[in-house]
Amino acid sequence: MIISSKLLVPVTSPPSADSALVIRDEKIVAVGHREEIVKKYPGEEIRDYPQGVILPGLINLHTHLEYTALQGLLEPAPFLDWLDNLIMRSKKFSAKDWGESYKNGIEELKRCGVTTVVDVARRGAGLDDLVASGLRGISCIEFVAVDDAHLSGVGEELKHTLDTALMKTQGTKVQIGLAPHSVYTLSQNALSFVAKLSREKDLFLTIHLAESRAESELIIHGRGPLVDFLSRYKLDTVPPEGCGMSSTAYLRECGILDNRLVASHGVWVDDEDLKLLRDRGVGIALCVRSNHFLKNGRAPLEQIKSQGIHFGIGTDSLASNSSLDLFEELRFFKSRYQGFSDEELLKMATITSAKILGMGEMIGSIEKGKKADLVVMQLKRTVDPSHVYQYLIDEGGGEDVLLSLVDGKVIFERGEA
Repeated sequence: MIISSKLLVPVTSPPSADSALVIRDEKIVAVGHREEIVKKYPGEEIRDYPQGVILPGLINLHTHLEYTALQGLLEPAPFLDWLDNLIMRSKKFSAKDWGESYKNGIEELKRCGVTTVVDVARRGAGLDDLVASGLRGISCIEFVAVDDAHLSGVGEELKHTLDTALMKTQGTKVQIGLAPHSVYTLSQNALSFVAKLSREKDLFLTIHLAESRAESELIIHGRGPLVDFLSRYKLDTVPPEGCGMSSTAYLRECGILDNRLVASHGVWVDDEDLKLLRDRGVGIALCVRSNHFLKNGRAPLEQIKSQGIHFGIGTDSLASNSSLDLFEELRFFKSRYQGFSDEELLKMATITSAKILGMGEMIGSIEKGKKADLVVMQLKRTVDPSHVYQYLIDEGGGEDVLLSLVDGKVIFERGEA
């Protein structure tokens, strides 16, 4: 199959006009000028988008698809107020509700040009649907609200859930990972248990790290509003005097801090934390709209960048965001942070996130030999190749997605170009 368009954005090489690529056996086998490609590969099916732009499929580095049905039901609020409301709302959902919510989240991702997702799944409601969706992904089983008193029983349940999930996803485009929720909803022994399990199974890890000021106050000093929160939910996870160290240093003590880990948020981190993350090869999933929604502050991106830490972009859930559209996320990022080019921003949602996931040799850019994970978007006006990054960040959106492919197979098509 040949896909051609007005513009092509490989992200690892300069954008080009009137370009095309050839897909065979799930991979990109050639990229070049449309006329030359068509002549060299006669007889191939041609999908031509004369007013389109081809770019790598987008990667959502952190979300919770189960919470899609909560869109618009929770107002922006300080973190702990929002968390209480989330818990209260969640109690009203049935297993069927969670399953439908998950399905709707999958469809929203596909409409917005996402081809790879890192999803935190607490209830396992949508794993079968994720496998069937055609998306590439990592479904991370969440481990949350476990203190030492409950570790043995809940730990065995996690092992059983994990084994079942690994069997279901064998040979598919979906991997299984683990998601210890945070340093305050799990005891040190529970965190160490997850770390050991992930090493035994060689599993990807993700955790909410340094998301709020309240987390830092609790872990370092044993004080602040999270003390009352844990007491109300009868969780004995943090010593009364705190841990005497930052959340990042605490993760090192628990054995979780290594290059299989992606830390989500990373707002309340200092230079020592960043050095630890850099030295251990940890990537960061930024969720800038969620942080704003929950009044959690602004991640120190200048320092994160200067330390050479890789960071990508995620939407978090629709319980704390208005959409799963990564272009909207990147536009908000651009309004909050200076000193990042539009090219760097698009790379955050493509090749940089692919590298964070250890998939940089497979996806994230348009290159010969890589998997054909691609998106075609409609251009709303004439755009010069030299300005296409700015156009995509400032004006692009999920509503412009015409076609999405994973492994060269169509997973979403809006209609004829």
